[in-house]
Amino acid sequence: SINQLKEHPFNKEVFRDLSPEEMGELKESIELLGQLEPLAVVPDGDNEYLIISGHQRKRAMEELGKVSVAVNVLSYTEEEQKSAIIHANIKQRKLSDVELAKAIKIDKALLQEKRKKAREGDVEEKVEKGRAIELTARRLGINVSTAKRLDRLNHLTSDLFEQVEKKELSLGKAQV
Repeated sequence: SINQLKEHPFNKEVFRDLSPEEMGELKESIELLGQLEPLAVVPDGDNEYLIISGHQRKRAMEELGKVSVAVNVLSYTEEEQKSAIIHANIKQRKLSDVELAKAIKIDKALLQEKRKKAREGDVEEKVEKGRAIELTARRLGINVSTAKRLDRLNHLTSDLFEQVEKKELSLGKAQV
């Protein structure tokens, strides 16, 4: 049931909702062809699920009056949930430079946290060696030089970052 699905709070922290035009296109596609891909979800308590991938599809189907949706139920740690949300949004949406910069920052932090846990013996799996920005670029399918350029946004003051986010200041001028 669509009522059992909840938006993952992390998704809203990083990614915007679709514009009305984008949502209209998605709804048109769903009306024409139905739900092409199941939503990816994780259990969250009694008979409820957090959406990992498919927040916008769920919203579109709600607006279309759908009462049930196809899902894949996954089992992820909290860190894996965040990583999966980042990867799903990068693969399925056209993101702004600011959204990509936020995703890079978070993915790097998740990688560094995983490395820390590995050093402390809290993680059984092997952690890749290499510079975090290069690994993050590869994991997200972004060119390394593009990832480095976008990551520089994460080092701006909050005022400059906000101006870039609101498109009051260009990316190039903000980084000068």
